[in-house]
Amino acid sequence: MKRFTIVFPVFIIAGFVACQKQNPLPPAEEQQVSVEVVYQLPIKMQAKMDEFYSKKLVQAEKYKKMALHKTNKTRGIAAKLSVPSTTYPTIQSAVDAAFPGDKIEVAAGIYSENVFITTPGIRLTAQNAGLTQIYGGIHIWHTSRVQVQGFAVINGGPYGSGIDIWNADRVRVSHNTVHGAFYGIWLGVAENCVVKNNLQLDNNTVGYYSTAAHNNLIKGNRMRWNDWDGVLTFHSHGNSFKTNICDDNNHSGFVIIAGDYNTGDNNSCTANAWDGFVLADKANNNYFSKCAAYDQGCGVYMSAETHDNTFRKFVAIGNDAVVCDNGEGNYVD
Repeated sequence: MKRFTIVFPVFIIAGFVACQKQNPLPPAEEQQVSVEVVYQLPIKMQAKMDEFYSKKLVQAEKYKKMALHKTNKTRGIAAKLSVPSTTYPTIQSAVDAAFPGDKIEVAAGIYSENVFITTPGIRLTAQNAGLTQIYGGIHIWHTSRVQVQGFAVINGGPYGSGIDIWNADRVRVSHNTVHGAFYGIWLGVAENCVVKNNLQLDNNTVGYYSTAAHNNLIKGNRMRWNDWDGVLTFHSHGNSFKTNICDDNNHSGFVIIAGDYNTGDNNSCTANAWDGFVLADKANNNYFSKCAAYDQGCGVYMSAETHDNTFRKFVAIGNDAVVCDNGEGNYVD
């Protein structure tokens, strides 16, 4: 099984955080990195990733100003806004009118729009889970305490993601289905968020993707049939992954690149084309327990420059190898 070393474009993380306000810039090593990746990103895929970052940066200042304005909105009493209605024919029209604490209920139907949320503390809920379909994306930017629940998000928006959480904290995204996007769910410069019980399948790269996202809970999600990995994280630290399933993805199931002190419990990777769990390029001090890998290359692959990672009570059945460990001080039992 061949493995490759590539240089991941430095502006993907450096540019991504350049316009954020509420969080400090990441350390210098997160802004310029040479990442050892266990596979070669296709040129077209890399170009598309660059394109989405560039588009996002063009709009960043606009949405940051909107967020600063909406943070000071107040009504005193929470209201319920219904979509579609005469007052709110689109989801975006209701989001734009909402105050912190308001709930937006969206009826079953097909909505062709990209929804941008910058008002803090609003709840966006599908009345009929799975039957409320958004052909586009949901973008939660420069805000906090937003909840999104019950949508089928198809094809993704102009920034590549079905649902993305950017420069935000305490956001909760649950019981959504995301498919056909470039990334399923993307967290960037996001903290203390919950991504729970979502289905991310048949996306053009990965199901769950994160860059500089810290202290988030990723629980009970299923990442399946994605063209690259089920989970792929870059420079994301202190996250908790529980009871997630990564299966039948075209590369690896669960990949951590240069992330420290992440924990995992009862996650499983099955029938992915490459490896089950992958830790690479200074992914250190991560702790996983009661995880399982079935019918893949390596159950756990740890590259050089990884150290002090632990997999306790690890189950590996039908893989080419249980452990492929090129690092130091790693432990699997």
